[in-house]
Amino acid sequence: MTTRRKKPEKLNEREIEAFVAAADAFHRVLMRPLISPSGEHYRLLAALNETLMQTILAVAGQPAPWLSRSSSSPRKGS
Repeated sequence: MTTRRKKPEKLNEREIEAFVAAADAFHRVLMRPLISPSGEHYRLLAALNETLMQTILAVAGQPAPWLSRSSSSPRKGS
């Protein structure tokens, strides 16, 4: 008879990093199409993106990585 192993309730640090990286790539796919902001597809993709950001914050305890990229000041050319 085999015993069942109790599964962890939370992701470990490596799994969280992998999840955030995958979510970042997914965000790029969601926001890539240049479609009209007044269209239904745009609103649906934006809602999915919002849910993705909330999930990253809940799981990783930090904001989505693309938020810090978009709010950083532009680099000056050297």
